[in-house]
Amino acid sequence: MRFFSTKAMVFSLLLAASVCRPALASDQVQTDSTAASGWFMPTPLQRVYQALADHNMLLAWQELQLVLQQGTEQVAPDLWQPVFRQLINQSDCGRRLTEYPGTLSDWVDQPRISLSIQDKVNLSQRVYQLKLSIDGAGHAMEVSLTDSRGNQWLSGATSTPEAGYSELESREWFQSVPDGYYQLNIGEKHYPLILTSLQETARAPAIELQQTAKNTAGVFVFSPDLSADRNACHRLRLQWQWFDSDYQLAAPAETITLDAKGHGVPPRDRPDNANWLSAVVADSYFQGAIKIENVHRLTVPVRYMLTD
Repeated sequence: MRFFSTKAMVFSLLLAASVCRPALASDQVQTDSTAASGWFMPTPLQRVYQALADHNMLLAWQELQLVLQQGTEQVAPDLWQPVFRQLINQSDCGRRLTEYPGTLSDWVDQPRISLSIQDKVNLSQRVYQLKLSIDGAGHAMEVSLTDSRGNQWLSGATSTPEAGYSELESREWFQSVPDGYYQLNIGEKHYPLILTSLQETARAPAIELQQTAKNTAGVFVFSPDLSADRNACHRLRLQWQWFDSDYQLAAPAETITLDAKGHGVPPRDRPDNANWLSAVVADSYFQGAIKIENVHRLTVPVRYMLTD
């Protein structure tokens, strides 16, 4: 049997699993697992596929984490990323991928943790940055984010909470944050994460700058993938943000409207103290209690938007 046919079979199983309950009784799981064991070739993802065939979503998630914890070199991204997206889609956008101890009230009121993966572009450069934020924090906390090779991407103490909000930003890099397995540590708590885009289509720039003469329309061009992607949890946030000379918000964010050509129609009113305009495209999902957000930001000086 060629691996291509196995892959096709797996996608059929994933589709079937999406309409079934997350787990079966243990005796039924054992019976189905024995039958399914001969369906998949002995690849690194075999146990992941088998758990999905058994309708055991949490086990499939744990098995995928184990595979990627060993490094992404042993399995191609185009094989594990579709499985990742299916698991996110089948688990209330990732919210049910963690078994919480105790009752619902034990964890609902816990601090809300978000990890933002930022892709920031301006007229001269493109950089990447991570930001971890905690809403409901009582004090500053030590944080680290480490990949499967032991490289630290985020390390330090969060800021002193203001009205319960605390955050920590990484330095900026000229390379993107690699897809794969990460270990997030916040204080004494540890969270295994898998970081990758939810986009099912080939990665394309979410926003590009149209290299034309200065004008008031068509400066920002948005990827057609934004509307073509039908991933169930690929919920987009498109916003305009005005900033002053100190890069502080000069006005509340506004929802972006796209014209027929995919150009962002600039907001009509500009604050008097605005020096910069950013177009922001963001999508988010969860891994248990952790919210993951992919943010693409393109910023230009206000003068770039004006006609002579």
